[in-house]
Amino acid sequence: MSGSSILRLSVVALLLAAGPAAAQEQQYVLSEMDVTVHVRPDGGYEVQESIAYDFQQGAFSRAYRSVVREDAGALRAVAVTSPETSVDSVRTGETDGVRQVWWSFPDRSAPARFDVQYVLDEALYERGGRNVARLDVMADGAVVPTRTVDVQVILPAAFDL
Repeated sequence: MSGSSILRLSVVALLLAAGPAAAQEQQYVLSEMDVTVHVRPDGGYEVQESIAYDFQQGAFSRAYRSVVREDAGALRAVAVTSPETSVDSVRTGETDGVRQVWWSFPDRSAPARFDVQYVLDEALYERGGRNVARLDVMADGAVVPTRTVDVQVILPAAFDL
């Protein structure tokens, strides 16, 4: 990574909730999404996301989060919790080259907040002699109504800005 640093955050990959019933019977919005990215000196990210789902119609029991670009390093140390409900299972995988985190919870029609944490290795990359920090937060073509998105990127003190 070069000594000259530039920070660029692309707010472009999101999460979508999915439940067992047909899509036309379910409706939800994301009332709030807070993302904090701690850029590590080694170029990895420690990410904390707090996502508030407002389940408006139907019962939901699953959600997923499209996490990262395919060219980043390993996705690890994944955890999903909620102050409003239990999280029954968490798994990671890929769909069409996009890494995702899926989780399940007991059927729910009331709003719920989910806290998603993960580490993404080798996320910072160099382009044109500059370091580029990029994390896709909202998916291209995402159709889920989202009221508030707040993204905070915290750079290590070692970065000479």
